[in-house]
Amino acid sequence: MQKNSKNILLAGVIVAIFVIGSLWWENRSAEAPSSGASGDSWFSSISQKPTVPATSNPTSKRLPAITADGIYLVYYLKSGFSPQMLTIPRGKSVRFVNNSGGKAMRVGSTDSANIIYSAFNQNKTVGSGGTYEYTFVDKGTYSYSNKNNTVDQGIIVVQ
Repeated sequence: MQKNSKNILLAGVIVAIFVIGSLWWENRSAEAPSSGASGDSWFSSISQKPTVPATSNPTSKRLPAITADGIYLVYYLKSGFSPQMLTIPRGKSVRFVNNSGGKAMRVGSTDSANIIYSAFNQNKTVGSGGTYEYTFVDKGTYSYSNKNNTVDQGIIVVQ
């Protein structure tokens, strides 16, 4: 009888470890990274192969970060741009995809001193599902916002 009790206790410990591990893994993959202004933020670590955090819905799938033909993707979500900072090689394109579920998007530079200020600005607003694509030919740091909601901002670093 004592051996059977030990087996039941061992099985209970294994089940508890599995449940705790599953909960930890689910929370880890659904966490939204912070986007502070410091260089230590999750977004500043993005280099050649960026990752895009999942939306706030933990059942949603992760969004792709780059297309098969090498176009980098920035998503406009209900919470703003994701990723908020993206580093790309010179000559590459970025496609801004409106996945906000209803918010209008018009990407535009926030730096009027930048030489591509007017060229980078999106000419028309697009609704949910719409896209805007721009090819960055010059190295530099390009700050932008949604001109329809200027609180939503991001940065593209071209190396």
